[in-house]
Amino acid sequence: MKSIKFLISGLLFVIVLSGCKIDFTGKIFLSDIARLASTPGKELTTTGIIKLQMASVPSCEEEKENISAQLNQFFLEFVPKSCENFKMESFLTGSIKIPLLSSITGWEKKTPSVFALRVQYSKKIGGIDLDLLLNQGQFRKLSSHLGNNFFKQLDLKESALTLEIENDQGSPRLLLASDIFLNDDPLLGEEAFQIAARETAKIGLSDVRREHLSRFGWAPVLSLVTGI
Repeated sequence: MKSIKFLISGLLFVIVLSGCKIDFTGKIFLSDIARLASTPGKELTTTGIIKLQMASVPSCEEEKENISAQLNQFFLEFVPKSCENFKMESFLTGSIKIPLLSSITGWEKKTPSVFALRVQYSKKIGGIDLDLLLNQGQFRKLSSHLGNNFFKQLDLKESALTLEIENDQGSPRLLLASDIFLNDDPLLGEEAFQIAARETAKIGLSDVRREHLSRFGWAPVLSLVTGI
């Protein structure tokens, strides 16, 4: 009996200590990457999904409209979709628009979005780099707001950050990345991989990438090789 009580107490302690997850998935087309790189100063948007951890599905349903109205202060065109359980945790899922930028100069003042994507010509290879951006000021405000009003403050280290890269071009393309999850499989070190025409590659940020994003406001995702 004591061991069971100890186990339950330990689980509750971990739950209290852990932060609120905010899982992010963005979708981007290779044609948009190429177009932005060749047009300095141009800005686009792409689509994405946010999954925000909640205390329970009933509380999510009760607060969904209120939370959604407030999340539009931190994301572009947030639209609530559903409240659901996943692996014993509850989430509010909604769609968003994600800024797609060719320059990050003053980008935090141009959009309220917590997340954005940057495209620029690579300094290492003949290609184009794709980076994930974090508006640290907006992230802190969102975290504090959620912690004070709804559930808990956000913890980026516990969150899943994913990009779906779609090759909407007519031929296979070569991508270069390091220390990521490629279609849920770990990729260590720097490796090149091919994405076939009309196929999608799922890129998940590793712990190191998430920590870099949290500390410095950006993290490299991959490079599109164009110089071969």
